[in-house]
Amino acid sequence: MESLPRPSFSLLALFMLLVGIAPRILSRLLALMVLLAAPVGPGTARSVAAPAPTRVRSQAAVGKGAASSARKAPPARMAENIVFPPQSRVIDLSRPPYNAKGDGVTDNTEAIQRALNDHPAQGALLYLPNGVYIIHDTLRWGRDERLTVLQGQSRDRTVLKLPDQRPGFTDAAQPRAMVWTGGTPAQRFRNQIRNCTFDTGHGNPGAIGVRFDASNVGCLRDVLIRSGDGAGVIGLDMSYADDFGPCFVKNLEVRGFDTGIATKYGVNSVVFENVTLRDQRRLGWSNTGQPITVRHLTSVNRVPVLRQEGWGGFFTLLDSTLTGQGEASQHPALDLLAGGMFIRDLTVKGYASALRKTANGETETVKGPVVREWASRRLPGSAAQTLRLPVKETPELPWDDPKTWAVITDYGGKADGQTDDSEALQRAIDSGKTTVCLPSGTVVLKRPIVIRGRVRRLIGCETFLKFPEPMPAGTSIFTVGDSPEPVLVVERFASFFWDNRTASNFIANPTRRTLVLKELGDVDDTSDDHPNGRGTIVSGPGELFVEDVTGRFHLMPGARAWMRYINPETNQDHRNTTLESQWHLKNEGGQLWVLGIKTEGPGPVLAASRGSRSEILGGLMYSSGGARTQDQPAFTLDDSQASIAITEANFSKNAYPSLIRVRKRGKTVFNLAPEQAPGGPGGGMIPMWTTP
Repeated sequence: MESLPRPSFSLLALFMLLVGIAPRILSRLLALMVLLAAPVGPGTARSVAAPAPTRVRSQAAVGKGAASSARKAPPARMAENIVFPPQSRVIDLSRPPYNAKGDGVTDNTEAIQRALNDHPAQGALLYLPNGVYIIHDTLRWGRDERLTVLQGQSRDRTVLKLPDQRPGFTDAAQPRAMVWTGGTPAQRFRNQIRNCTFDTGHGNPGAIGVRFDASNVGCLRDVLIRSGDGAGVIGLDMSYADDFGPCFVKNLEVRGFDTGIATKYGVNSVVFENVTLRDQRRLGWSNTGQPITVRHLTSVNRVPVLRQEGWGGFFTLLDSTLTGQGEASQHPALDLLAGGMFIRDLTVKGYASALRKTANGETETVKGPVVREWASRRLPGSAAQTLRLPVKETPELPWDDPKTWAVITDYGGKADGQTDDSEALQRAIDSGKTTVCLPSGTVVLKRPIVIRGRVRRLIGCETFLKFPEPMPAGTSIFTVGDSPEPVLVVERFASFFWDNRTASNFIANPTRRTLVLKELGDVDDTSDDHPNGRGTIVSGPGELFVEDVTGRFHLMPGARAWMRYINPETNQDHRNTTLESQWHLKNEGGQLWVLGIKTEGPGPVLAASRGSRSEILGGLMYSSGGARTQDQPAFTLDDSQASIAITEANFSKNAYPSLIRVRKRGKTVFNLAPEQAPGGPGGGMIPMWTTP
């Protein structure tokens, strides 16, 4: 490539001074221009396994020219003002009895910790309005370390901050976190941190921003973790216990720290979307053995972006941009020392190479700057690249003024776990309000609900749902009705298998409205009383978006769905081992795109048929969890197309007997055996496979 001429900095500086540009702005602009003008070359890769031979994959092998037109930059964040009405039963920590003060002076450690201790494992939504809340010690989730949400009003204006040079946080050899949400075992259900900033201040090199764990349904959303002076051990730590997830992280930024993000251990997988790493001092991201799925990773750093070590790790990286500065030109952006990896549509600037893979005494280098697709292992029977189904972003709605919400307790509802709230909920829906709220508590529904009229958001305050008796045959618990509002968001409540006795589909959408499901638990018709359900039927014509949901989904012909972290665990009948009984996702003629999945128990991850098209990109098949036997392949593709990138963990010697079975017109034409795709802990690993 022809080099660009260097700009004349002296003339430019004189001109900017003459027009009155502030010196601080000028210095930043000059620094940026120096960076852009500096030669960016491959540099000299560090030797990891010298004198190992080096094999450089040609540019043609990883994609040539610009990345796929399907790749988009991360969507801009919407303005936040997350406020709940008083009737929601949200616990405002700035009010009595806690009286937290966001004045940037008062120590709020005792007030916030007391709230965490007072509401353990209750589905409590603990709320902090905008302000700067000083804390002096680690905030720890209460007893059982689950079913707890820390919610801010906005990411940038709800700030939890350490004082400078705080005792207990100054020794990097004995790190301490600002927040700790629980550890082993993997029962940290529905833990969430949302819309706030964690600031470790200055002079706290032993600080860790957030130690976070959640299981099945749980998320960290719209969070900034920053170090005031760049020091600190880890920004987001998910490496301190022996299992993490499955859970979802979206809209995360980490500034500073020795390591930005640390993930570890072979179960249970974590899915990330829209992550920014800036100014780490040693490493952007350390992954040791964990299945990690990431889309829209943006990194601006002088250090390597990712180092993956440890047996069984699997990293899926999509639609990302990694920018190196200064000494980054001496390092690979991605350093793969163990495990597997799949990359699609990656742009790398300022690093010696996009990726370096070291294995079995050999080093493979992928140069970049654009990596269209790359997999750590090519498997037999696969096409050269993924299907590249169109990817749509999950629609976002503005947050309505809470004064305009319809809260079901204003319409006769009780949310007491005993009273039937069906009529109250339907009256709230029919009130003409655009947001309908289920307050904290337990809502009982004994008859079907139609979400119609002007409603565009049905939101729970971490509300539990009970469906205590069967509903009329052929009905769904919720049905999307016609509305002038094109998008409906249903979010933030949960039912449990043992509370679902309806034998009914959870939600049906026969309209053209777009349906968005977020932070929902056990969205399924499978229950103790109905062990062989059909999952949630997706028939279209409206599009479906799913984020951080447990439950099975069944796409019918023409349906279109985009899912970001799905966990289809079910209470299936071990006596019935037929394919029709045991499956996690079913696609019969629809189009399905999945960013990260975690399955548990027997049966196929995907049963596809009738000309369907599916992409499962990233995740974990925990095949031994809840399974006595595995009688079916992991993926059954009957007259269908699919792209698959996933790994398996199995600790009971009952891994999938076949990873992929392809049939055409009833005849098996391909079978991928586990020995053809090794790499998962006790099971197989599919870095990338696509129907030819």
